[in-house]
Amino acid sequence: MGVYQVMQHGRSHDLIVVQDDGDLLAVWEVVQPQMAQLPSCPHIITADLVATWLMLNPAVQTVPVWGDGLVVPERDTDPAALHGRPLSQLLLASRALCTPDETADLAELTALYEIDLQLDTAAQFAHLHTQMKQFFATDIAIEKPFAPPRVLPDLVAIYDALTSAILVVAPSDEQWLQTTDWAAVHTWFKGQFDALLITTPEHLAHVANGDLAFDFAVHQYRHAWGDDFLVRYRPPLTQIIRRALAHVLDLYMQAVPSDYFGVDADHLRKAAHDLHNHLLRISLRYDVLSFDLDDIEIDPPPSLIEKTSSSQHERIYEIILHFRRWIAHYQAILQQLETA
Repeated sequence: MGVYQVMQHGRSHDLIVVQDDGDLLAVWEVVQPQMAQLPSCPHIITADLVATWLMLNPAVQTVPVWGDGLVVPERDTDPAALHGRPLSQLLLASRALCTPDETADLAELTALYEIDLQLDTAAQFAHLHTQMKQFFATDIAIEKPFAPPRVLPDLVAIYDALTSAILVVAPSDEQWLQTTDWAAVHTWFKGQFDALLITTPEHLAHVANGDLAFDFAVHQYRHAWGDDFLVRYRPPLTQIIRRALAHVLDLYMQAVPSDYFGVDADHLRKAAHDLHNHLLRISLRYDVLSFDLDDIEIDPPPSLIEKTSSSQHERIYEIILHFRRWIAHYQAILQQLETA
């Protein structure tokens, strides 16, 4: 076992590395009584998954608090990959343009990139956009749609995710972020979407091929209007599976401690219920993705688990093992794709 401080793009949290999943009950007994005093819930991982996690997160740095240093595998050194999370967070930060009280992601990025806080929201976002666009995709061909809204004449596409929408703008003016009347844009779409994310074709093509490749592959964002240019820039299946694996691994590392360690013995039933719901969503998203896997010879995915134990600790342990089966399933697919 070991305890580490993890740092990535200005964020930090504690990570507990255990030998195997059987150690989790012992960890719960130690950590749970102290949860109220901890600044945040620690993440947790078994030793055999550390190399995979570090490979999927090339910008992560770890410092041992207790235990030996982690062995770091060979990782992607491409600057665009190293900035994957800030680039996807830039998309979320754009909510502040039309919804001024949604500033958490923008504030985090302005601190990370040392943007002047005296600037207004549009100017802060414009400075971030300028600093990051060196990592964007290039040469994105766009077909201008007919009759864009008058409040946003350079709008070329809309992708929606139920209550939110991504507005894709191909600006004809370099000052577009500061000259656009974002309050008018918010009013124009009011009643259709609760949140508006603002981006360019180059930025969206990058995140849809990078950190959000899995989200777009399982149609979390759907084309709603204009040029569906992302169909022409679909990421390779290897990248989609890599992000799917990262998604399940992140859930395992974060949901298990927050749902399990964050409750006392009287509330373990709810923890088991919440963790099982995560498994249901993993299964549903895989069902969507499975159409892309028809040509790959792989074992069937893990089936949904039935309740077999009366002990809530044992029930949660069964769920945790099921997380592991999903991780192993995606690892097997990725290995097959990378060695093909």
